[in-house]
Amino acid sequence: MHPIESHPDFLLGIRLFNDGEFWDSHEAIERVWKPLPPDLPERRCLQAVILLAAAFLHRERARTSPDRSCKPALRCANSARRKLEGLPDGLLGLDVAQLRSTIDRCFAPLACGRVPDDIPAPPILVLRPSHDSTTSPRTCTRRPTQFG
Repeated sequence: MHPIESHPDFLLGIRLFNDGEFWDSHEAIERVWKPLPPDLPERRCLQAVILLAAAFLHRERARTSPDRSCKPALRCANSARRKLEGLPDGLLGLDVAQLRSTIDRCFAPLACGRVPDDIPAPPILVLRPSHDSTTSPRTCTRRPTQFG
């Protein structure tokens, strides 16, 4: 297991993401991301999760202010997608492949400049220990569905 997977701020950030607290999630994971060397794939993965949290925050705001928030949501989502490109499908206990498809599924509808009523809910991030695929995933808090 990579040491980041047990870092308290990483675990807090994942829990906050799953609770729909995207700003606080962004802040917690950023504390883990900032000190890492720039060339680490783990750093890119963390930055993608930070950007994804920001994208979902903007997407929430776009429900009431689409003119101000749809473009930032798409910009953050696209940046997160680019950060995930070339990373292994599983990193830091995260299902990177699922994150890629989540970005495509959850943000493509915003291209029309508004948030459709039937937009997919944000994902629940499940951490699977990277050292042993037979170990059960860590349970995560499930938040009420906020979108549709």
